[in-house]
Order: sequence, then C-alpha cells, then structure tokens
Amino acid sequence: MKALFLSILYLFLTTAASAQMDKKWTALHLLDYSTDADLDRLSLQLPELSKKGINLLILEVDYNFEFESHPELINGARPISADGAKSFAASCKKNNIRLIPEFQCIGHQSWKQNTASLLKKYPELDLTPGAFPNNDSIYCREWDITNPKVNEIVFALIDEIVAAFDADGIHLGMDEIFLIGNAKSPATFGKNPAKLLAIAINEFHDHFVKEKKLQMMIWGDRLIEATQFNYGAWEASAVGTSSAIDMIPNDIVICDWHYNVRSSYGSIDLFLEKGFKVLPCSYTDVKAAQALIKYSFALQNQNMLGHCFTTWGAVKKIELLDFPAMNEGLNTITKEKYFDVSASYVSAKQSGEIAVQLKSGKKELAIYYTLDGQTPTTHSQKYNMPLAIQKGCTLNAMAYNGEEAAGELFTEEYFIHKGVGNEIHLVHAPSNKYASKNGAATLLNGISGSASFSDGEWVSFEGEDLEAIVTLNPNTTLSSIAMTFHNQVNAWIHHPEKIEIYSSDDGKNFKLIAEKTQAKIGKQTVTITVDFSATQSKFIKVIAKKTIIPEGFTGEGHPAWIFVDEIRLQ
Repeated sequence: MKALFLSILYLFLTTAASAQMDKKWTALHLLDYSTDADLDRLSLQLPELSKKGINLLILEVDYNFEFESHPELINGARPISADGAKSFAASCKKNNIRLIPEFQCIGHQSWKQNTASLLKKYPELDLTPGAFPNNDSIYCREWDITNPKVNEIVFALIDEIVAAFDADGIHLGMDEIFLIGNAKSPATFGKNPAKLLAIAINEFHDHFVKEKKLQMMIWGDRLIEATQFNYGAWEASAVGTSSAIDMIPNDIVICDWHYNVRSSYGSIDLFLEKGFKVLPCSYTDVKAAQALIKYSFALQNQNMLGHCFTTWGAVKKIELLDFPAMNEGLNTITKEKYFDVSASYVSAKQSGEIAVQLKSGKKELAIYYTLDGQTPTTHSQKYNMPLAIQKGCTLNAMAYNGEEAAGELFTEEYFIHKGVGNEIHLVHAPSNKYASKNGAATLLNGISGSASFSDGEWVSFEGEDLEAIVTLNPNTTLSSIAMTFHNQVNAWIHHPEKIEIYSSDDGKNFKLIAEKTQAKIGKQTVTITVDFSATQSKFIKVIAKKTIIPEGFTGEGHPAWIFVDEIRLQ
C-alpha cells in the first residue's frame, strides 16, 4: 500500500509540475520602478495583477540599485536596496508571479543628453569614445563589447541584482543596437558586427547560464534581418548583426517585440525554426497586441512561451491595472479564439477583377464568408477556392471548428475602380523599410489598407514625393482620383497638402489637368479626392507632394513620410 501511495503521489507531483511548465507565460514588463517606495506601491497591485492572469514580471532595474561591488555606479539618491528587492520578491512569490530582473546590456547606455552610469563614470568603455558630443546624432550610447573590463564590472552588478531579487532568470536587454562597426568605433570598425555581437552574447551565456544556472532572456530585434521581413530598422537589424542568430545557444529566450498590426509575424516562426524559446511582446496598441497574440498562439508550438505586455513608461503607475492592451490581451488569451481568417491578394485583371485567397492559422478549420456586410455563419458561403471580386464590396469571413467560431471576424473592403490591374510606374522608389506586399501594384489592387501603416497594403516614401504614372486601358474616361493617406504624426507620417494630376498621350509630355490643396486634418487616415473634367488619355500621372513637418509636431522641420494605400481612378 505504501508503495502504491508513493507511486500515486509521484505521478500527481510530476503531472502537476508538467502542467505548470506547459502553462503559458503571461508577462508584464515594467521600468521606472527605481526605488523601494516604487516597489512597495507595486506590491499592492500584485494581487490584482495575479488575479487578471499575470504570472511573470520582468522588472528593468539597470543602475537603480544599491550596489556594493561598484557603488560609484549607483543611479539616483534612493536606489532599490537589497532589503527592498528581497521584500518585493517575496510579494511576487506570495502572488504566484515569477520575477525576472532586467539589466540593459550593450545598448541603451544613454537617453537623449543623459548618459547612464557606466559610461559616465568610465568613458573609456564607450564604444564610440569622444564621438557624438551631448549624444547628438545617435539613438543611444553603447558600451565597448570588446573591452574585458566591461564584463568584469557589469557581471558583478547583475549578480548582485539577481541575488537580491532571488531570481532564477535574467533579462539582458540588447535591443536597438546600432553602433557596432560604426566608423567612429575604433574597436569594431571594419569588423563583422554579427560575430562581435555573438561573442558578447556567448560571454553572457557562459556566465549567467552555464555558471550561474539562470534562464537568460534578450530582445530579439538585432537577430532579425530587416530585409527579410516587413519590419523597420528598429524592429529588425539593418546594421549587419542578424546572422548572429546562428552563432549563439538556442536555450536563450527571445523576446520578440512587435507593436503594429500585421497579418503575420514571420520572425516568430524564424526563431522557433532555429529552436529558440520565444516570448512575443506587444505595447500599447490594443489591436496590435491582439493580432500578435492570435498569430503566435495559433502556431501551437511548445516553444512559443506565451505573451509579454510592455509599457516603456507609457502607462502611469496608478493606471497600471487599467492598462488596455494588457487587459484586452489577457481577455483574448482567455477566449482561446486565435484562428482569425487572413486574406492575401493573388492577382488583378485589367478588366476590373481581383482574386483573393483566404486562410486561417489551422488548415482543418472551415472558412465561411459573405460579401454583403453580414456576419458569416456556418450557413453562409463556404470558402473553397480564391474569390473573384468584380465589384466593390465588404468581405467578412470567419473560421469555424464545427459549429463553434474559432476566431474573430475578419473584414476587408474592396474598391474595384478603373485602374485595377493596370500598369503603374513609380518615379521615386518606395522605401523598403516598410515594404508593401506587392510593390507598386499594391496601389492598384483594389484593397483598402487597415489602420496599421505596416500591414503591407501601404506604399511608403521617405523624404520623396509620391509620383506615379498609370497606363490606362484604351477609351478610359476619368473624372476623379481618390487616395487614402496615413496620418500618424507621432511617427513622422503626414498626409500630403497638395495633389497634382497630369495627363499624357505619349507618357513623356504631361499636362496639368487638376490640383488640390488639402489643409491639415487631424485623423489617422485621410482620403483626398481630386475632381476634374472628364478626360481620356493613355497615361495619367499623380503627384502627392511631401510635407515638411510643421512646428510643434514630432520631427518638425524634417520631410514627412508619405504612406498611401490605393490610387482609385474613377
């Protein structure tokens, strides 16, 4: 009987442990909690955070700690004490929240004109010593990864933090690194940035994983090649570091952050294929958080660990429990309806017809759709082959598992106009930082872009006018042209203030037939329509003039980005 009892007890414990290990992480990343008083106030919010479903807290500490090994590097008059850290760690455990501290490594060693403790006290450890006075012309300073004194100092700092917080893991940052290999970096100029970054990561791994037996986490953007995915130069690397992904251990947890709505997040698949454990991370945009959660959870991969909600100081401490992206994201996870339908453009015909393909994240699911604006049910039209769209409509589609919806409603608008499928030439090449799905053809595919400028349906121009020449079908009569522009001013994206329309019979000599000046509109997207007398010509040219960002806006004085989603010819 005793042997049977022990066998049952062992089975129960191992099953419970396995279930705990399989449980998805629901993490919250916080910074600016730099004193014991901050941690005490945060402790009062832990029971409610746990109740909401948060089971992991990543706390960025950096130099805001009462170091004994290097007291000269303490930031602030009232840093976190060892006792304060110990007390907060106990509160986390009491509320079943795993606590992992973060120390930003390599990059983020300054912010604006303020340089962080290490490089302020030891300027000789700067990767670009003496360059960029007042931190002008750079994003953040970085430490010299080739100097052994850096690790000697930093390892001691991080060891103290880990011990004080009684942590079993450490987040080492390493996002948004831009200066490795820079001409102003004597230690790294002319060398392979990927190899240098890999050496640094492996040194961290040797100390914190092999020696200290900690789980190691880093941000993933420097391991993603910017040209491989529809990401920008922040979300991915355009400075030659990405191939480090094949030079580092894959037991490192990659925190893969994406803050915009996308139809897919290919870097998650990339990291999983390489054998890494991945923790996707969102920010303040609710729809973007939900899209990232659905895409990653739908993969149903055991190495996809869960989700992390980042705040980056954008959420006031007293409003943390009401953080919309976190609350709506946790609700999405609880619903477990991850298999939304997505649509992809297949082709367009000059006759005014486009073909659209539908799919869900799970092949076994059935897709039902409508073209009249109604919500599809299992009694609606079932999708079997690409749809031929011949007139403007709203496509609604949902994936079903039997009679139960497996995802949320997908909706997309189509505008079938006289330019659909026609040849288009762009005088100025669009930016590849936010590449569209189908290049210039995106502007004549009849598909309306979403509110996210990075969804692949927007064509972008950085510091250039939009100048497009469309070859028309014979005997085409036009009387108006409409275009929708993004207008996210905090990201330097402004709608143009002037549109010019030209016609030509030979594609060389163009005559101005209409123009329109548009005053500034405070909407996220702006549609500008230019009407003119009915005209027939073989070629039509559309010019949208770039705007110089006005005073009072982010980036004032610089040329604004232009993002356009369709040129609708009527």
